[in-house]
Amino acid sequence: MAAPTLVSVTASPYNSATTPKTVTVAVQTGDRIVVGALGEDAALTHATPTGAAFVLEQSVDVNKYSTAYVWKATATTTGTITVSAAVDGGRFHGFTVWVFRGSAGFGVSGKANGSGAPSVALTCAANSAVVVVASDWNAIDGTSRVWRSGVESTYFRDAARYTVYAGVVSDVGTAGSKTVGLSAPSGQKFSVAAVEVLAGAGGVVTEATGVLPATVGATSTASAVRALGGAVPLSAGLGSLSASVMRASGSTPVTAALSGSAVRVAVAAGTLPMSLALASSSVKVASASGTLSATLTLTGNTSSGTTTSGLLPLTVDLHGVSSRVAQATGTLPITAGMSGASVTDNTVTGVLPLHITGESTGHMIAYASGVLPGFIAVNGLDTMRDITATGSLNPRRWTGTQSTRTMTATLTRRRWEGHHD
Repeated sequence: MAAPTLVSVTASPYNSATTPKTVTVAVQTGDRIVVGALGEDAALTHATPTGAAFVLEQSVDVNKYSTAYVWKATATTTGTITVSAAVDGGRFHGFTVWVFRGSAGFGVSGKANGSGAPSVALTCAANSAVVVVASDWNAIDGTSRVWRSGVESTYFRDAARYTVYAGVVSDVGTAGSKTVGLSAPSGQKFSVAAVEVLAGAGGVVTEATGVLPATVGATSTASAVRALGGAVPLSAGLGSLSASVMRASGSTPVTAALSGSAVRVAVAAGTLPMSLALASSSVKVASASGTLSATLTLTGNTSSGTTTSGLLPLTVDLHGVSSRVAQATGTLPITAGMSGASVTDNTVTGVLPLHITGESTGHMIAYASGVLPGFIAVNGLDTMRDITATGSLNPRRWTGTQSTRTMTATLTRRRWEGHHD
């Protein structure tokens, strides 16, 4: 996968207490923006910068230390933005802005303060970039400074106030623990903060949010989205091996479309229509819920949906060997359709029409119930089984071949077609 491209580095002055300070940078939609701010001492209070939707990632603000702050943002427009950062406390301060392109998002971050040379260890994904900022309350002369890796972006020293350092590692190489910062000079009383900027396609997206449509697409091995959230439609499209969405949520339609081996959605929730479409081997959905219509479609070997629920129409479709839904519930129509060997639906419930259909060897419905019309049909070879099925008020029909365990109904007429034991 490709490392992100560092488009620009722009710094404000660090040699005055003037506030606010501003810089102008050019961005394109989707660019990742990092702001690192450093201050003379903890008497300063750093306000969140303006110019983009900056989120504080790390801060070091400790008595008798200088300060170090890192914010992150994703550009939502193409053009020129003005980044402005204000402080109070009447102390020297400044900030540096980095713009990256071709990044899948932000990764891990870290901070530290202490004595010696400033450094911090991060466990990074492959080919990520890392931004690191540090300040020294002792104001040690950094003329002989040595960076552990990467290139320097900013250096300033006022012998009576503080020394500041900022740098960037453009590509960390292989995934693993990386220590960034400086190895010299020693004798500093430092504050340091760092943030990972992820590689491009095929990388890991740790967080993607949007108040208007947000889309995340990643391809290649181990593609992942750890968190997705949006106030208006959000979609995540991931392909290839081990694609993963750890959490996907939205207050209006949220969609996750994943394909490839070992694809997984750990948590998906939405307050308006939500759909999940997963295909291939070992596909899993641990939890999916929606307060309006919720749709879950799984296709492939050992596909699994652990929990699916919705307050309006809920649909669960499973196709393939060992497909499984552990629990599916809904307060209006609920439909579960399964075909393939060893397909299992442990629990399916609905307050209005309930429909269970399944075909092929080894199909099993452990529990199914409905308060209004309930329809259960299982067609195929050996060991098809409906352990418990209940319904009230309207006709029910069971069609199957073997091993029917229990069928109960209240105030209904029953029709049985097939063989049973």
